[in-house]
Amino acid sequence: MSDSFLDLPVQGFSDQYTDTTATGEKALRVKGEINVVTVPDDNIVITNTFNEVSAVVSSVLTTITTYTAPIGSDTFLQRVSAGGNNVATYQVDINGVTLDKRRTYFGAPLTTDFIFGGFSESGYTLAQGDVITVRVIHSRPVVGDFESRIQVLQIG
Repeated sequence: MSDSFLDLPVQGFSDQYTDTTATGEKALRVKGEINVVTVPDDNIVITNTFNEVSAVVSSVLTTITTYTAPIGSDTFLQRVSAGGNNVATYQVDINGVTLDKRRTYFGAPLTTDFIFGGFSESGYTLAQGDVITVRVIHSRPVVGDFESRIQVLQIG
């Protein structure tokens, strides 16, 4: 196991827990594990957009939820959840191009999750003005009710 170092200011610790480094800076000595709690920046917002549609007829590709990335923010698509009361195919489109697709089937939950991990798990990078659309299609002989949620991370 190798040592890892982070350049953090050492404040509020007695001299028995600190050492002077070769550069003359104070360093915190840690024996064993250390728990680190990060506090979100005021410029970071997680946005959830939820919608549901009722009485979707068979074989018609139907939009459930739409989200547009705002201007002036760095935006990352993190997760999409979708479900309904019929077996169906769900797709996530960005600007009309399908990014991912999932199917539900009999004998399994009628819900699905799309998880878009990226650098540091921030998500799939969106350009300003990108439009995310969650759509559904089913082939059951009865109408269906469907819902979805789009989760994005906005910075700035």
